[in-house]
Amino acid sequence: MGSQQARLRAALEVVTNVVIIAVALVVGLILVRRYLFRSGPGRPSPAVRLKVGERLTGLPSVQWGEHTLTVVLYLREGCVFCEASVPFYRRLARAVDSREHALGLVGVFPNGSATVARFVRSEGLAIATVSGVSPAASGVFATPTVMLADRNGRAVRWWVGLLTRQQERQVLSACGLGPAGQGPWRGAGVPGGRMSAGLSTKEDAK
Repeated sequence: MGSQQARLRAALEVVTNVVIIAVALVVGLILVRRYLFRSGPGRPSPAVRLKVGERLTGLPSVQWGEHTLTVVLYLREGCVFCEASVPFYRRLARAVDSREHALGLVGVFPNGSATVARFVRSEGLAIATVSGVSPAASGVFATPTVMLADRNGRAVRWWVGLLTRQQERQVLSACGLGPAGQGPWRGAGVPGGRMSAGLSTKEDAK
């Protein structure tokens, strides 16, 4: 009898601990989404420490003046959300290419050039790349991030994480690639800093 009660107490303790851990995880996720990843137009966040209108840093080789608007993809080899976003990036690359000089597209990676070349080739991404750019140099600390910059290299708007279908349409529309066919640049009044909670925390692949 005593051993049965002991087993019952032990089982109850295990169930109680599991419930406590589950509740703590749920509460933690809610707090993270509500406060840590909260952002708005021109408001810096832990993921993107830039403001709307601020010049993008760490990218001296990018010729901003060649395009009215440049789409900058902050990616990382080994980032699971980057890999999941590749189908959208392929569609985006084809759409940008059709606009010739109006739009530019570049992928920015913290990885070395050989790793970046292998990633782009394996994923079938037809984009120009800049490698070896650390988050500290770029001010972008989460991947993937889609950033729009004007012809002076200033931040216009950005999206962080694995995008929903609605957010993908927002990106295309902001680039003038939506069904209405608006021009790619609609002035400094475009809001920025809209984020999703789908951030990758996976360490850089070596």
